[in-house]
Amino acid sequence: MKIPIKLLIFFSAVIYFVCLLLPDLVNLNYLETASLNTDLFIPGAERSEENAKKQGFYLLYDTNKSEYISLSEDDFLISTVSLELSPLTDIEAIKAQAVAARSFYRYKKEENKEEKYDLLFSSIEPTIYADENYFEEKWGENYQEYREIIKSALKATENEVLCFEDTIACCSYYAISDGVTESAEEIWQLSYPYLIPVASPYDILSPYFETKTYFTPEEVKELLINNYPDAKIDFTIPYERWFSEITYTTSSSVKSVNICGFSVTGKEVRNIFSLRSTTFDIIYDGESFLFKTKGYGHGVGMSQTGASYMAQSGSDYREILAYYYPGTTLTKLL
Repeated sequence: MKIPIKLLIFFSAVIYFVCLLLPDLVNLNYLETASLNTDLFIPGAERSEENAKKQGFYLLYDTNKSEYISLSEDDFLISTVSLELSPLTDIEAIKAQAVAARSFYRYKKEENKEEKYDLLFSSIEPTIYADENYFEEKWGENYQEYREIIKSALKATENEVLCFEDTIACCSYYAISDGVTESAEEIWQLSYPYLIPVASPYDILSPYFETKTYFTPEEVKELLINNYPDAKIDFTIPYERWFSEITYTTSSSVKSVNICGFSVTGKEVRNIFSLRSTTFDIIYDGESFLFKTKGYGHGVGMSQTGASYMAQSGSDYREILAYYYPGTTLTKLL
């Protein structure tokens, strides 16, 4: 599977000019932090003195233990930011992550307002929350130092969120882009004017930018049968034609692919073969199928790797956020 040469040239040009002009691409008006007006809708908030304290808490449901955990927003953010980024990351990138996480989870809290919980998580494989014991074991003798770094980033951005048209924005993020971020509309079929493709050229510098995974035809066949037991899949097709009719998103990730006469989405392929992203090439070398994958994650919103490189290059967290979430406003809640 090959990406058209014109597309490669286009992205090469984008990456070249973004590297040169990145500082000028940031909207400098964004640097003035606005104050929250009384008409701003705050996801999860209830407008009464009686419930004021509840607004600063999250109710998490552990799907592993089938139990609820109530946390202050600060304690939750310390945990979730620590899970997302190493404390050794440039502090401006950690600040950007803090604002993005605060915004995203307030948005999710509102989305789940009819549920008994604010957020779901699993204590088996912590992705959004882990208790202090987890980090004490992970960081060892550096625990206090690392925790203070995360806390300082949260303190520096205290009560700051990103808003779009007076509503807190859905600030999604992920580890590494494929060089260009994705459109939420193409990936999730949801329209967010600020979750659109932007060049993220620094990601290609990551040592984890590209991964290679091999599967024999028998392994591919077994995975397909296990995942689609009722599907009519024609395994008599020559191996080199097992994967065909591939379509792409604007940012070049795989939208759909025909596998042995059976059509699946790029997201399904990623899940079936445990790939890091939906930006992949598939090559049959005569013995096995090679999946060459670029990036890590869904690709929508802020690339944490891109944010880290921007910070190292001198951008502050406001500039990072303005770049990855164009059209949003950095707002300090009163």
